[in-house]
Amino acid sequence: MELNPQLIDDVTISRICDGYREGSGDLNDDYFQIVSSPFKVLKMKDVCLDKTFVKKLTDEVEALEFLRKNNDLYSLWQSSDLTHHEDGCISKFIQTLRQKIGKLLSQIMNVEFNENFTITASLYKSTDVLLCHDDKCTDRCVAFVFYLTGTGEEEGGSFDMFAKDDKGQPTTVAKSLPTVANSLLCFEVGNYTYHQVSEIKDPTFKRVSLNGWFHADRELTPLQYTDPMPPLLSQVISPGEIFFDEFINILYTDPSTMQEAQKNFEIESQMLFAEFFRSELYGNCIDELKRVSQWKNRGPANRRHYGVVGNVDGLNLKKLVSFLGSPPFFSYLSELTGLTLTPETDDPEPGQLSAKYSLEVQKWGPGDYSMATDNDEFFKKAGLDLYLWFNVAEDLTPENGGSISYIAADENDDEEDDELLSVDPVDNALVLVYRTEDTVKFTKYLNHTTREPYFCIAVTYYESDETNSI
Repeated sequence: MELNPQLIDDVTISRICDGYREGSGDLNDDYFQIVSSPFKVLKMKDVCLDKTFVKKLTDEVEALEFLRKNNDLYSLWQSSDLTHHEDGCISKFIQTLRQKIGKLLSQIMNVEFNENFTITASLYKSTDVLLCHDDKCTDRCVAFVFYLTGTGEEEGGSFDMFAKDDKGQPTTVAKSLPTVANSLLCFEVGNYTYHQVSEIKDPTFKRVSLNGWFHADRELTPLQYTDPMPPLLSQVISPGEIFFDEFINILYTDPSTMQEAQKNFEIESQMLFAEFFRSELYGNCIDELKRVSQWKNRGPANRRHYGVVGNVDGLNLKKLVSFLGSPPFFSYLSELTGLTLTPETDDPEPGQLSAKYSLEVQKWGPGDYSMATDNDEFFKKAGLDLYLWFNVAEDLTPENGGSISYIAADENDDEEDDELLSVDPVDNALVLVYRTEDTVKFTKYLNHTTREPYFCIAVTYYESDETNSI
């Protein structure tokens, strides 16, 4: 492989070293680009002078066997490890990358690499995406991506860089770099190198790259952050009597129905009641949710992205939210599930209502997701998760995204996790899932094929003993 001589010219390298180390601002010339914020990125252009070699290399990479990778963080196709690939243009490229480009990066970034080196090929097709993350893992030092195909804004697949807040957590995309064929993008892995590959939106486009890491014997002090527990709410004691038939389908108050539901719940730890709410109440809630104009993004981006609203204004929504937090509904859930959500006495004082809950009114649309993160306080306590969806399109399928997956908590993030349970959004249904403290959940990324947004009231109920330990 013939490396572009302009990339290894001594005068040029001296200038690039100064510009990169001094952090004097962005630089963009014919052969190099330096992005200084929100974190440093170095990009080399026209890496290989021989376009025929690049074409052969692309053909070889596309001919590799790719395995489908699909979890909370990404959906893409990936090859096996190519570090010791012995044949053709791929082998020649890796040799040049390790011997010449690695030496160049070491000089510019003032780092010393060890013998470890990782490289794979990635293929992104329509709706594929890699969500916000920082790349930190063991001794990774410098990440690299060599693009074999290029995109514009419409196709997607850009390298998006995130700004961070005062706690060091990613907020919004601060800068997007389009993929350019025959270019190499590199950055030093750190606590704040939050980035993503934006969703591929062109059904005919394939984003092909060779990517991996140079490794080093350095100690990177980890960022200490634990996502806090959502605010816990006390049960709402209403001044008047609550009549269940004003809210829910009377079928689901029948003792025999509830008894059968509890038996099934003891076995499955989940249940679904279809057509749960009275149709008039449910329809009015949809209308009121559609009229909400001020949705706030819920982050941070390396954990979740969807809309929430603090205080609901609609009369029906207010009634429904109060109903979900009322002692009678807690008692109803106790009967359905067998969980301890109510005190033993029939006339409890407010202080005896120790079982609490958290509640969010959410809006979900294209680009929204949540991730399974083992170190969040929310996942350290068992709870009863309740979902009420509104305005779910009839043609919404798991291929659009939005499915909620429950998986066992696992410290090894490099392995695929076995799914314990999957729940799909359903209009006007009560969905209950009991989640143990060793289980995490995520909502699969909603891709651009999602026709219209939908809404969800998501509640988690905690038993009295769980509440006392929070």
